[in-house]
Amino acid sequence: MDDWALDLWDYRRRVHEMYREVRRGGAGAGTRDEWVQTRDELFANHPQ
Repeated sequence: MDDWALDLWDYRRRVHEMYREVRRGGAGAGTRDEWVQTRDELFANHPQ
């Protein structure tokens, strides 16, 4: 499997995990802040 395909799979897995954690955490401000931090790190550092 090519590196780009593995990177895409990893990216999708991480995004899925982020949303799963939001659903578990409810609607609190802490949940949103954690989601934003994780999203920003993913966008800044992931090759996809």
